[in-house]
Amino acid sequence: MDSEKEKYDKVVEILRRSKPIISDQEALSERILHKLRKEKHDPVLIDRISALLFGWVYIGWVRRSLIAVSFAILLVFIFQQSVILRRINAIDRQAIFTSSQLMPDESDRLDSKTLYKRAGFILPAKRGALSDREVDQLIKSFNELQIKYKDILKIIDEDPDLKNYIEQKLNQKDREKLKL
Repeated sequence: MDSEKEKYDKVVEILRRSKPIISDQEALSERILHKLRKEKHDPVLIDRISALLFGWVYIGWVRRSLIAVSFAILLVFIFQQSVILRRINAIDRQAIFTSSQLMPDESDRLDSKTLYKRAGFILPAKRGALSDREVDQLIKSFNELQIKYKDILKIIDEDPDLKNYIEQKLNQKDREKLKL
């Protein structure tokens, strides 16, 4: 084995010392440059698409301006979210009362006293705080009046003669008010 290794080393040493003989240096350099240009100009389709889509990454001013624009969009988003949250909080603070809340049904039993207190209504009876019993009586009488009013309107709508009579009387009252 040592003899084979020695022979190998001698051959390698001889090849190292001997330089290749180039008959036409210009033709060889042209072939090398042609192969380099060909490899440079024929990239793979994926590389071309990648360069087309992401070539802007290597341009500094484009990167910096895109970062500035994204930061501005982020600030606008944060501002919009804060405005939306403020409006939602404002809606939560508003008390909206419908007629069904002020006039609870028999099945609904809404605590109207709490509703009045929460809304901060100043009832015209005393211009001050009413007792719970007085508020109960006021709400009860208001509900009774509403029920009677609805019944009267229903009766008037069902009878056309009565409806005409009431309209005439109301028109007459309007004319008398104008004469004053």
